[in-house]
Amino acid sequence: MKKIRGLITATKLSDLSEEDVRFGFITIKSDTDDKTIDIKVDNYTEYDSLEPGKSVEVEYETLGNTDVFVARKILPLSKE
Repeated sequence: MKKIRGLITATKLSDLSEEDVRFGFITIKSDTDDKTIDIKVDNYTEYDSLEPGKSVEVEYETLGNTDVFVARKILPLSKE
């Protein structure tokens, strides 16, 4: 499992109509090197908020043998 800390800069999300599940992609701008990374969010992702502007730590992994990263946990970070 890999981790990245940073700011959610963009979201491309959809809601499943029958359930309270969101899926799609979020873009994270890293705190350490200003790189951006697109990470998939699905019904297996644990999170409190996916709002742009939030500081988060994301635990993610590569989806199978693709170049797609999928988030497993998105934890809020306090701004100090």
